[in-house]
Amino acid sequence: MDVEPGLDHPGDFTTGNVLNDGLDVLVAEAEERTPWIPEFWQGVDACRATCPAFAFCGGAHAANRCFEHAGRFDGTRTRYCTAAKIALLEGVTRHVRAHAH
Repeated sequence: MDVEPGLDHPGDFTTGNVLNDGLDVLVAEAEERTPWIPEFWQGVDACRATCPAFAFCGGAHAANRCFEHAGRFDGTRTRYCTAAKIALLEGVTRHVRAHAH
């Protein structure tokens, strides 16, 4: 695989193009076309098991996992997750509790 300019990870995050292949084909062949997907699902499962904000977040984005965990997709919390998801959820929760009747 070639390394994209500015990236430390080979390849890209695409599985295909729905204009060239049907969505059913892309989903059926996702793990074959995109070999990092099983590792990514391991990370999502780890988040589900350990993160109280998982129901809100659903697990981190693949690119954030890759770039924030040294090319790995099975890590859990990322800076993006902490700042954009968890902090938002905690702030809304604090606001609701402070203004509950």
